[in-house]
Amino acid sequence: MARPHELQTAGKRFRRMARSGRWRGGPGFPTGGVLVVTGVALGLRLSQVHQGLFGDELFTYSWDAGHHLHVGNSDNPPLFFVLAWLSARLGDPAVLIRLPSVLLGTATVPLVFALGKKTVGALAGLIGAAFVAVNPFAVFYGVEARPYATMVFFVALSTLALVRAIETRSPRWWSLYAAAAAGAAYSHYSSIFVLAAQGGWSLWACRDRLRQPVLANAVAAALYAPWLSHVHGHQGVDIIAYLAPLHAGSPITDLLDVFGGYPLASLREIPTVPLLVALLVSAGAGLATLVYRTGRRRDQASPVTGNLVLLALLAAATPVGLLLYSLLVVNVYGTRQLLASLPALALILGAGLTALPRAGRPLATAVVLGTLITGTAISFSADHRRPDTPGIARFIDARGVSGATVAYVPFFTPRLEIYLSRSLPVTTHPSTQEFANQWRTSSQLFVVAPRIGAHVLAPALPATPQRAVLERREFRGIVTYDVTVYR
Repeated sequence: MARPHELQTAGKRFRRMARSGRWRGGPGFPTGGVLVVTGVALGLRLSQVHQGLFGDELFTYSWDAGHHLHVGNSDNPPLFFVLAWLSARLGDPAVLIRLPSVLLGTATVPLVFALGKKTVGALAGLIGAAFVAVNPFAVFYGVEARPYATMVFFVALSTLALVRAIETRSPRWWSLYAAAAAGAAYSHYSSIFVLAAQGGWSLWACRDRLRQPVLANAVAAALYAPWLSHVHGHQGVDIIAYLAPLHAGSPITDLLDVFGGYPLASLREIPTVPLLVALLVSAGAGLATLVYRTGRRRDQASPVTGNLVLLALLAAATPVGLLLYSLLVVNVYGTRQLLASLPALALILGAGLTALPRAGRPLATAVVLGTLITGTAISFSADHRRPDTPGIARFIDARGVSGATVAYVPFFTPRLEIYLSRSLPVTTHPSTQEFANQWRTSSQLFVVAPRIGAHVLAPALPATPQRAVLERREFRGIVTYDVTVYR
């Protein structure tokens, strides 16, 4: 049994570690906590993996359809699509093309913790990891069959490898940094701003021993060089400019979206205005305390101060770089691209919350994480999910009879046939004549049409012959579909 003076000494050591945010020791809290947080991250992402494909995911699916791999697409580098193509070979491609995002999005959580432990302390790292695990924006793209979660994973890995390489001077860490930086560049073009900041930091931090950082950055550039011939300029930017026009408020609202919002809803809906205010007040108090305490440090060259400068540089690199590029060259500014700075943003937030006085630290952390969890829970509701195309297919499979046909009007959703288990004739975007033929000849007709506001975008019904309505069903989502069954 421990003696009283031993318990008192242990208690003092525990309080010192809690105040500093720098935890030492074995697999206890918070090192063990990251296992729980990682499990939560995986569970949240897996719970949504069977949602219907939507939006840009259709491009990923179309590139995979027919078991063909197209890596020359000008809008994106190939790494994610290679991984999606490989994972689709394991089973249902409509689900498994999301596997790289699910696995790498989940793996980012312990990476953020490891990076935080080396830079701002394990407790701050755990809070940053929890932020990435339950953030509704990160959860959405941790399921999306697009390259963003892959990019964030490699950005976090390259940052961790860079910090360890500067600290240890080990060739292994420099090699991992070069490989991970190339992986981020091969995942998405918007990583370039963070990678440039990493490269510049490596040269500055090792200015008295430049050989290793110069060689590592040269290797990363050499690994990426073969892809340069596939980059064909600014294709697709007209769509970006139309869907997400750049205006004076874009930098603020887009950062708020990444911080606690959701890509398929406004900030008024997710996380809601009161929760957003509570989140900003709590986070702002922590960041203000962090800036104040950092400014009071006598040794401004301390490792903690240097690490905070690095994280601040990486957090600002993407929004500032994208904004300047969009103003000076062509508009490519979009909320999704800001995800490259998510690991650094999460750790700065964690450092700020752990800098708060002990009395306020648990409350502020609970408010921030509680807001994010609430936003994610709201995003899982029927009105905010991706369109329920799989549910529509199950409905048709269960009710279709011999001679049944389907008239389908898609809205950023894939061909219905990929979800149907029965071989029913499906006419997609039916013309007036095609719909009239189905109306006259089919023994049973399913009309599947999206509802935009109060208006259903269904084909106009022919005047004759009359058909009886057997059933109507509503399938809710970010795009709601009405399905009408005619006899």
